Amino acid sequence: MSIDPRIAERRTEVREGSARGDARRLLRWFAVLAVLAIIVWIAQLPAFSVKHVDVAGADRGDVAGALSAEGVDEGTPLVLIRPGDVERALLDDPWISSAAVEHRFPDTVVVEVTERVPVVNIRSAGRVLVIADDGVVVSTTTDQSVPMVDLTGVAPTPTGEVVDDTRAAGVSQFIHVLPAPMVDAGSFREESAELWYLLPGIDVRLGRAVDMEAKAYALEALIAEGIQPGSTIHLVSASRPAVESPAPSGEAAEDDADETATDNGSTENP
Repeated sequence: MSIDPRIAERRTEVREGSARGDARRLLRWFAVLAVLAIIVWIAQLPAFSVKHVDVAGADRGDVAGALSAEGVDEGTPLVLIRPGDVERALLDDPWISSAAVEHRFPDTVVVEVTERVPVVNIRSAGRVLVIADDGVVVSTTTDQSVPMVDLTGVAPTPTGEVVDDTRAAGVSQFIHVLPAPMVDAGSFREESAELWYLLPGIDVRLGRAVDMEAKAYALEALIAEGIQPGSTIHLVSASRPAVESPAPSGEAAEDDADETATDNGSTENP
């Protein structure tokens, strides 16, 4: 059976057109691959490799160690450095609370970190937890720049995690809010499951370790108003503070005399 010449011609044109289309697509792919190869080659030239690492905000954290572990070293091509991976490595350091890493072509890596600020050493059963401003344990070695507070029964908490003790967390919140002179002058004491804060000539009963930031603000306000030496400030409730002033010296002496007379069984005739 013979095929109409026009149909045969049309089929031939379709096949040739398809072949030309395939060839053009193949050439385009080759061109894309060639461009990519050139880009990769150029990117790995010494001119586009790391020459400068600019670090801001680092003081206590091991930023250099994290960068080295992620290959952020002089001579490394910038295209091989993944900022997201470097940021995650930096955040593994308990001292570092946030990190941002970026390329700046042709030869610079910029690293910005925010570090936690130590607030207090919590000592319990011979162990020390250094707690930062956000409640995270940043070290288990005593930090001489912050006060030491002794608490009983504080369980160990791994570095990089929030301290797992309400008293320790409360103490760190309280100290973080107080002005530095009051922190330097004061000390904590545990008594009958309550916390006390002792300032020169003033005892502050804090009660349980709840609302500790509010209690610190309340204490600061009361001290600013003026508190008589020998007073006791009751801050069991931050919203209802009470000040117990010392008895006047004459009244105290009269009370002592009354107590002595009573103890001796004597009575005073009117």
